[in-house]
Amino acid sequence: MLSKQLHRPLAAALRRPHSAVMKYHVGVRETQRGADALAQQKQQLRTQGAASLSLDTPVFQVFGSNTDIGKTIVSAGICRSAATFAATTGGRVEYIKPLQTGTDDDIPGSFPGDASFVHKHALLEDKQQGALECSTLFSWKNPVSPHLAAQMEGHTITDEALLELLADKLKAINGVNGAKAADSLVLVETAGGVCSPSASMRFQVDVYRGMRLPVVLVGDGKLGGISTTMSALETLLIRGYDVAAICLIEQDGLDNAAALEPRTSELGIPIFTMNAVPPMPEPLDKWFVEHDKVFADVNKALKSFHQTRLESFKRMEERAEQVFWWPFTQHKKAGGLSMIDSAHGDEFSVYRPDSNSVEPLFDACASWWTQGVGHGNSKMATALAYAAGRYGHVMFPENAHEPALQLSEKLLASVGKGWASRVYFSDDGSTAVEVALKMAFRKYALDHKLDYSEFMSDEATGSKMVTLAQANCYHGDTLGVMNVAEKSVFNEKQHPWYRPEGVFLKVPTLALRNGEYVISIDPEIAGNAQTEEKLPSLNAAFDASRDQSQLADVYRKHVAHMIDTTEEKNVRVGSALIEPVLMGSGGMFLVDPLYQRMLVQECRARKIPVIYDEVFSGWWRLGVESARDLLGVDPDIACYAKLLTGGVVPMAATLASEEVFNTFYADSKGEALLHGHSFTAYPMGCAAAVTALDMYQIFNNASAPTKDATRAYWYVDALTELSTRSYIARTFAIGTVACVELASESAGYASTEAAELIQVLRKNGVYARSLGNVLYLMCSPLTTQEDCNKYLATLTRQIEILQANK
Repeated sequence: MLSKQLHRPLAAALRRPHSAVMKYHVGVRETQRGADALAQQKQQLRTQGAASLSLDTPVFQVFGSNTDIGKTIVSAGICRSAATFAATTGGRVEYIKPLQTGTDDDIPGSFPGDASFVHKHALLEDKQQGALECSTLFSWKNPVSPHLAAQMEGHTITDEALLELLADKLKAINGVNGAKAADSLVLVETAGGVCSPSASMRFQVDVYRGMRLPVVLVGDGKLGGISTTMSALETLLIRGYDVAAICLIEQDGLDNAAALEPRTSELGIPIFTMNAVPPMPEPLDKWFVEHDKVFADVNKALKSFHQTRLESFKRMEERAEQVFWWPFTQHKKAGGLSMIDSAHGDEFSVYRPDSNSVEPLFDACASWWTQGVGHGNSKMATALAYAAGRYGHVMFPENAHEPALQLSEKLLASVGKGWASRVYFSDDGSTAVEVALKMAFRKYALDHKLDYSEFMSDEATGSKMVTLAQANCYHGDTLGVMNVAEKSVFNEKQHPWYRPEGVFLKVPTLALRNGEYVISIDPEIAGNAQTEEKLPSLNAAFDASRDQSQLADVYRKHVAHMIDTTEEKNVRVGSALIEPVLMGSGGMFLVDPLYQRMLVQECRARKIPVIYDEVFSGWWRLGVESARDLLGVDPDIACYAKLLTGGVVPMAATLASEEVFNTFYADSKGEALLHGHSFTAYPMGCAAAVTALDMYQIFNNASAPTKDATRAYWYVDALTELSTRSYIARTFAIGTVACVELASESAGYASTEAAELIQVLRKNGVYARSLGNVLYLMCSPLTTQEDCNKYLATLTRQIEILQANK
């Protein structure tokens, strides 16, 4: 009977369709266990934010490669050695057990608790009493894993509450006399093994990652312990932990340390070994005495690790300024270097020399608009490691590999659904647009039966092919796309070959002004019509019924006029290139979607291929999967990057229709699309993208449906109120982006109006950047509204304080 039950799931698995079989271990499969399980999966997609940590006192976290391998014994030995020195120097030693199970003496297998054990064995003399404190933060009576104990006993603790308890405890310790003395030490011992779950069933290695305390790993000296120790070590490293030391209690003369040492020495991690402990109930006093020197060496290594870390921070700024050439930075005026120790969730962990601490700093620019799944996401790290281990990098032309194939199919089934049939991979957004222009120009030439060669040189025929683009656009820094931009600070002094090769349309913009949504229309577009139109909401801007309005006719006639005027001069408009809905680097402008729809319609009527540059707007940046969803009209070609890989590694994709692909389908290789780079469709990038897209989809499926055009992250009422201030020119929020333009007489990218505000925000936990006098906040698609509103409140408060002091 038991045998039949065990075989039923296997039989069911064998009956699954071929498409459901896991072909490789990348991506995140959506749970099929119901709504509650899906909500829990959504919650665990997010990585928690970084934590504040003083470095005045060395703090280390003890992880085990398994349960019942001597973590608490090793912790007691380290505390015993540290307390010996601390008692003579005025220092303090603290042992903390955040989660403890099995504390009821009436339950078989229970014991007084690890804190009591450490306190008993770490104190050698009464005079050390004041130098050592041992504490437990949360406990259960049953001696089982925390998640089971929580279920059995009916009381639990969230991961957030646990981390808050630990953070408060560490902060309190730092304020105690003696905690900052040279020989002070804090040890935080986890429960079970590295991947043992907390009460929430999240692995403890993930729960504590926001603090990123340096680790003392207790290895396994038993038979099989070499494997469990290396597995634990790699689990820690793949999540970005620093391992300061490995301690191992050898068993049965196996000498596991000798097998581990070749690898750990490569990593610079020392191993300290101890002999087997005597069997219970034999006292441990003699064993601890015999190992006093070993534990003294462990303490010496931990102290050295801490000092080296501090010295590295103190020298980082000087070293960086000697070797780096930062992009978009005037080094003569650079200052206020942020020393990033790590990153987790939406936050950097930044070293503050004035407080000698590591502090969280909200990544308000989403690391140049790339952040999608949160920094330090362990699911993403695992996907990258798997792809690196399985493939490394492999040649792509005329080859196929599973990550690239699955990614291509995902792209065509999502953002390319209904219009695209081909995926062209490249390395970054700028290059993706370069590729798109090559595709579009070739398509235009063939559709209009033009000799492509006549446009290759101005001197040859005087003919010219240009791109219809938007004023204030920015598509990247490679030469071809630089030429599809007006003269500006981005290109005028950057390259002697820069030549603007576009028709740059002034666009109507949408924003909150004085508490209302207002479309501002340039007189060049409006003609005799009004130059402003008010809307009741952001949703109204995306209403398709506007296509029948008088304004739609005004817009389309303007586009047609600009094309006609251009083509009177022996110039052909061979492509149209737009940033759909939101223009980024040119100043964060929401473009009236009606205008862009009319532009696309006019281009379609003239057989001008349309390119959407969704490098910035794609993949939930605007609260929808693609800006195409907001416009309601398909492109011929579209470019994606940034959020494509979750913001972890560079990669871009240019999607094209079959009609575009066929213009390059010929007998001659010279007529193929001859563009590429060495790392085209590299497996790690593809694996990152597959994982990110899966996570976005799960998050969306598990989120409550919205009646709005886009999913909201920022508190619009706060931005509406802010827009009424005399010192604010405009505000808006769409999807993950919130924007505030400061009123200024010197508007534009070169403006320094926001410089003071930027510095104030960084001192208050928000790492923001600006586009001249335009400041923006950006989160990831997995960020909560609560977090967004907290940071928006900080921005609003600091603006008001600065204005009050002027």
